[in-house]
Amino acid sequence: MTLYGGGEAIEDAREIREDDSLREVVGLEEIPSCSAIGDWLKRMGEQGGIDGMERVNDGMVRILGLFY
Repeated sequence: MTLYGGGEAIEDAREIREDDSLREVVGLEEIPSCSAIGDWLKRMGEQGGIDGMERVNDGMVRILGLFY
């Protein structure tokens, strides 16, 4: 969601995390902290996580109804 909203850094996810109305509209109860997102991305990168990131992105696109 951060990328679709024009975010350029992991810290931009903080805005989504703090926006109760946006999270309610898209059906997300919680957003991980920026450090948790960074840690997850590091772990995924070490394990060839690009495929995993694509699956997350596809899921978000479906949730938001952008292309499906």
